[in-house]
Amino acid sequence: MTRHEIKAPSPGRQAAFHRLLAAARKSWLVDALREALSLADPNVVKRQVSKFVPADVRKALAANGIRDEFAFPVPILLETMPTLAGYQALTA
Repeated sequence: MTRHEIKAPSPGRQAAFHRLLAAARKSWLVDALREALSLADPNVVKRQVSKFVPADVRKALAANGIRDEFAFPVPILLETMPTLAGYQALTA
């Protein structure tokens, strides 16, 4: 069995990556999704989730304690925060 060394990036590169990740979180990761959920009409969110997400999928998510709108950013959320298209790409 061969051993491979993992060379860690320099501290400067690690800090730069952290800054990029923090910015991404606010733009198109879960923090952005939470903000969109706080701004959108919850009745519209639920109506769209019911329309676009099959019932068996919603049941499976609920059984695992996952909010369906976290797995499926519906149109109202994408309209509220268009950068969530990146979140949708990550969850697809």
